[in-house]
Amino acid sequence: MDSTHTQVERVLVSLAVEKTLLQIGRPVFDKVENLFREKYRCTIMDAYDHPQYLTEILKEVFGKSHVEVINSIREFLTNFKYEYPIEAFIEKINK
Repeated sequence: MDSTHTQVERVLVSLAVEKTLLQIGRPVFDKVENLFREKYRCTIMDAYDHPQYLTEILKEVFGKSHVEVINSIREFLTNFKYEYPIEAFIEKINK
């Protein structure tokens, strides 16, 4: 896979996460973003490379309701999963 595809996938995942969290509310987005920084010294943009970080943070913030957030992220990404190889990411955040 070339780096252009990887960068596109990172941006798509980041947009999906940001869009989903901002629909819930700016304070939730800010909290998730801050947890990425505090716990892992990275940003939401790094969720593509570290889906386990995203899953852990969503579980911490939402508890069992994190599944609904993941479903919303997956729904956004479903439109792109055949064009870009992000299906593995979708599978990882579902665990």
